[in-house]
Amino acid sequence: MQALGSRAPAQRGEYRLLVAVFQDAVDCFQKYATTGDHVFDDAAHWIMDTDVPVHDSVHAPRFSFEFICSVLNIDPDYLREGLRRWYQVQVAQAEASVVAAATR
Repeated sequence: MQALGSRAPAQRGEYRLLVAVFQDAVDCFQKYATTGDHVFDDAAHWIMDTDVPVHDSVHAPRFSFEFICSVLNIDPDYLREGLRRWYQVQVAQAEASVVAAATR
């Protein structure tokens, strides 16, 4: 996320706000992935929600994941798939840790 943040000072305040919202959601998704915390659920719902009312992400509601990705020139489906894969690995590692601890 540093690449987005490093470009932000040269951009207008609205751009920096979108970067902050986007970065916070991805950070929360990753930080709370295996904790069971509602923060993860909120971030995951916002990121994974594909029920944007319009078909064109440029005209999606402001502050939707689709809109922010469009402004930041990020493919939302590509990012979602990457986060899904990352999450699956984290869950598998957490489950393996539980099993290993139980067999000690």
